[in-house]
Amino acid sequence: MAVLPPDGDQPVHGLANSVPRRGRPLAGRSEVPRRATRKQGLIGGRTMTEFAREFIPARAAHDLVDRDKELDVIHHAIFESGNETRVLLITAGPGMGKTFLLRKVLQRCREGGLWHDPKRILVPPEAGRDLVDFFHSRTHSVEGFTREVWEALGGGKAAMKDFQEALERFERESFHLAEIHRELSGARERLGRTFLDEFNRLTRDKRLVLALDTAEKLLYEAGRIEQELQLQPEESNILSWLTGTFLREAQNTVVLLAGRPESDVLRLKTTLQNNFGDRFVHVDFGNLDEQSALRYFGAVAQAVRKEGDIRTAERIEAIPEETRRVMWLYTEGRPILLSLLIDHLVMAGSLLPEVTDSLNEAKGRLRKEGKKRVLKSIEKGLVADIQDRTTREADIVRSLAWARKGLSAEMLASLHGMPVDETQRLLDGISELSFIKRLGDRYFLHDALYEMFEEHVLQRVPEARREREYGIILAYYEKAIREAREKLKEAMGKPLEERAAEVGQAHLALARLLVEEMHYSWRLKPVSGFQRWEEYHREMYWANDIGTQMELDDEAREFLRKWPQNADLNGLARLEVELTLLLHRLERMILRGQYDEVAKIYQEARPRCEGLSEVPCTLVGARMDILLGEALARRSQRLSDAENLLNGAVNALARLKGPEGSDFYAKSRDVFLAQAWNNLGYLYRTMGRYGESVDAYRASARLWRRLVDEEQEATLRFPLEAQYANTLNNMAWALAWTGQFQQALRICQDALEMRRKLGPAGPVAFSLNTFGLIQAKADQPHRAERACREALDIFIRLEQPRGIGMALTALSEMCRRKAELEALYSADEQRRLLEEAIVLAERAEAIFREQIKEDAQRAQALIELGCAHRDLIRVLKGADEERNKHVNLGEDALNKAMDAAAEPNLVHMRVDAQVNLAWLYHYAGRDDIAQQTADEARRKIFETLGARERQILRKRESQQSFLLVQLGKIELLQGEIALQGGEFKSAGEHFTLSLAYDEKYA
Repeated sequence: MAVLPPDGDQPVHGLANSVPRRGRPLAGRSEVPRRATRKQGLIGGRTMTEFAREFIPARAAHDLVDRDKELDVIHHAIFESGNETRVLLITAGPGMGKTFLLRKVLQRCREGGLWHDPKRILVPPEAGRDLVDFFHSRTHSVEGFTREVWEALGGGKAAMKDFQEALERFERESFHLAEIHRELSGARERLGRTFLDEFNRLTRDKRLVLALDTAEKLLYEAGRIEQELQLQPEESNILSWLTGTFLREAQNTVVLLAGRPESDVLRLKTTLQNNFGDRFVHVDFGNLDEQSALRYFGAVAQAVRKEGDIRTAERIEAIPEETRRVMWLYTEGRPILLSLLIDHLVMAGSLLPEVTDSLNEAKGRLRKEGKKRVLKSIEKGLVADIQDRTTREADIVRSLAWARKGLSAEMLASLHGMPVDETQRLLDGISELSFIKRLGDRYFLHDALYEMFEEHVLQRVPEARREREYGIILAYYEKAIREAREKLKEAMGKPLEERAAEVGQAHLALARLLVEEMHYSWRLKPVSGFQRWEEYHREMYWANDIGTQMELDDEAREFLRKWPQNADLNGLARLEVELTLLLHRLERMILRGQYDEVAKIYQEARPRCEGLSEVPCTLVGARMDILLGEALARRSQRLSDAENLLNGAVNALARLKGPEGSDFYAKSRDVFLAQAWNNLGYLYRTMGRYGESVDAYRASARLWRRLVDEEQEATLRFPLEAQYANTLNNMAWALAWTGQFQQALRICQDALEMRRKLGPAGPVAFSLNTFGLIQAKADQPHRAERACREALDIFIRLEQPRGIGMALTALSEMCRRKAELEALYSADEQRRLLEEAIVLAERAEAIFREQIKEDAQRAQALIELGCAHRDLIRVLKGADEERNKHVNLGEDALNKAMDAAAEPNLVHMRVDAQVNLAWLYHYAGRDDIAQQTADEARRKIFETLGARERQILRKRESQQSFLLVQLGKIELLQGEIALQGGEFKSAGEHFTLSLAYDEKYA
């Protein structure tokens, strides 16, 4: 970015060579306005009026020109539709004035406006902050969108106190649930519900007009491979809530939603039509027709005359009608182009060469060259005109052409080495121009002007120039990102009560910078851009920030649109980027629980990896295998396929050697290898193969530990530490199932301390719950209860139903195990403990049946419920009617547990429920049914293991080690039955075999 010259009147660099002028002067208006001399304290050395003469669009039409039809539709929706909520989708191409229309409607509804009616109509009070613009990624989440609407309505001044408190609570929750996507989704739903309740209280007596802009940003364009796989484009996080909840339930509201008429927005139109029927209206306005365009010139002249600039108004009025018709014909009536042509006429005192033709010549030229070619010629001339201007303000406009993500005063000061107050004055000076947009603290060119500069200038400059310009911008972002990371690091080091809100804000600021930096990184050096994209995406994936992930991917798609098909850039293949986009989408699908969809996509996507070179092929293919393996494991389907996929990925990645000197591929390999091992550990744990699960988790933990030790950047070390702690917690639970309780407790304690240090309370609570369950298995139910009750308190405070359900199940087990301690508790106390266990398990089961539909957790809660009823049968003496009630209830719970475990094929849980059911029948005195149930369970185990007693006991290891415990419990039960029947020899054989199974398990 070139430094501005000290004198605003001195020439500055243009973005490309200027186009020579061959225009003719206007009759009687040939003089060119003289430059003013520099004066102290004036913008660019000139007064605002003098500056306006250089950029006449600052005084473009003040009101809408020939938009009566559109205004009538909007007026009808506001004033003549009763209290029904109406949704108006307003579509128009770039440069047509969509945003201008929205602002004018709101202006008319405010005090002094034509439609002002304070008793009936409510609008955002402050002009300039009255639109909610989806251009900003911060609006793409429930929390971001609702905050923007709340602030537009007055923020703390609005009567929405409950929402303000809910928003503050959500900010704390989002920190504490940073690693738990499902629970964070529930917190968002509660926030959205509170917002709607408060919003509808506001609209009870007044009709609210709400303006939403840039609707096209709500949907993301599908990439080439996604299109070939016939996948629908992804939607921003807010879209489903916006269309499915907010717009459906908002009362007495008129929603004006503006966007370009692109295919995705038209798909949104179909959704709105289906959802709202005759309460939806599509307002589509095109270019100005010829008569409207002629009136547009008059409106601009009138606006300038109102400003007191009579001389300029006369210049515009002197434009011949034929010239106006030619200008309309060539520009197709786009207001932004007409405005720029008027600017050139007034400033240069001559017509742009392309519009000097007579009307007949213009028509002939269009027939000969075509509309597109003529339009491009005009665009080129307009861009050249801006390039030729020699003021500081013009140089800022040229700077904005490179900065597609906009410039703030602070950014401009950093790029140009100027004081911030001076750059702010300069930006304020251009903020009213028709081709300048201001969004928050950022200034942008009009989209149409960006596209013109991109095509006619940026794509044509020498490579060295491109590197210099983008290099200066990226240097700013690299510094800003370092500072943002430092702020995040400082926030992470603060006391826990201060940490939550500050970390959230610091993360949002960092995420915004990462997305913006990617726009320029892709364009400067695509290879390093690709690598940064992957690193940033991984960081956001671990933070469960789906919105930023999608924004990062959208920058990659934007770059791909300008990348020639089948072209490699310095060794980076287009196919690698396209497949990586698909991988990122599959990762998000797993976060959302869309496991079946992942499996379908995999079948067609996996063979495409063969089109890559060796290293990317191995890495991308292994990642795809890992994702399908995880999806199958979490769905508890095709578990042998999942095992083969994950083992195959582990082997492929372990053998992979990246290009010489490529830290990126080496680190990527280690990260995905750690994930593969962790998923394999989860799979083995699901299958009841706990010894192999421990080995897999241990391999994963070693890799995470090494990655943590090697990472120098603290803010990147935090998510790695979180992954490490998660794997340690998983390993501890698997160890407990192998009977290694002390080692399990030590490792779980390490994970718990790491999670306490990192701060988020959700993961801490899960570790506490795990710690308690391990203590219970180690026959320490009193210590276990303390840990699980602390976990429950945290989950209740965070309002997280899944965590609450898991903690309730754990506490039910604590109560039941305490009741087994006959030396400590009387029969009455045992009964009260078991009754409490029943209540806790019933609450847990209801959560996993009604709120969080999760078969494995529901099966576990039902098993615990059945076992509590079973043990109560044993404690109750002589109360036959009450005992029979608990027999029936326990039988029902355990049968339901078997059903819940059957569909996802959780054999070890199904067998666990069946063996406990056999013991229940034994306690109830129904030994014949107990024997039959135990035999069925034994057959199921032998079928699963593919072996019988002698084969199982001779094997060195068992893949389903937990099933050995169940076989031991079956033999113990049958020994008890034989002993009670006086069959001492048979009892001895069963007891001996039970002991052998237990020893084999140990």
